[in-house]
Parts: sequence; C-alpha cells; structure tokens
Amino acid sequence: MVLVVATLTTLKEALVQAWHYHLHNLELDLIDDIIAPLTTGPHQCKPSLTMIVIGIRELSERDWVVNINYAHKSINLVAAVLANINEDQTDDKALHVFPPSGLHATLDLDVETFLYAQRLQEDINNLLKD
Repeated sequence: MVLVVATLTTLKEALVQAWHYHLHNLELDLIDDIIAPLTTGPHQCKPSLTMIVIGIRELSERDWVVNINYAHKSINLVAAVLANINEDQTDDKALHVFPPSGLHATLDLDVETFLYAQRLQEDINNLLKD
C-alpha cells in the first residue's frame, strides 16, 4: 500500500508540473495497482488514497488530454522487484543506496530489453525511410 500511495502522490505532482509547463497531451502507462483507485473513484478506494485520487481526477479533468494505459508489471522489472522486496515494509520510505543483491540480474535484463527496443525502433524508422 505504501508503494501505491507514493506512486499516486508522484503522479499527482507530475500532473501539476506537466500542466505548469504546458504539456497538455500526456500518455501514461500505469500498472493495475495504480489504475484501480483512479477508475473506482475516491469514495471506493482506501481512505489513505481518497484525497490523492480526488486531486488526480481534478487535474485530469482540466482542458487537456491525459490518456492512461495499462502497463504490465513486467514492463519494468526493476520496479516490480523493488515493490516485492519492500512489500512487507512498515515504514513510509525505503532508501536503497545500492541496488539490493537480488536486483542485479533484473537491472541487466531491463538494460537488454531497452537496448533491444531501441534497435527495433531504429529498424522500423529505417524501413519507413525506404
């Protein structure tokens, strides 16, 4: 739950900043845990999320385009592994000065996936040029 509160708080602040900088067409990829409180509404979610969800909904109803898409947790393995590591944590924050030992392989895999996606995008761009 701490992760959901932190992520939604960060999302709210990001929307405030996007509005401030006139970025009025946003595409957001969020996991189920984050989308659920936004779609069910502030009165259906846990009390600790109510004010955050109200704020996000008010921001998203302004005169701009905010598209929220579902992103599977495996898209960002590092975030998923950190969420699992910190799942039973009772503190509000966890500070990792160095990556936890079980995270190194996941970081390497995320890098490989990113580089593969980058090469794929370059190939698509080259095909479109021809």
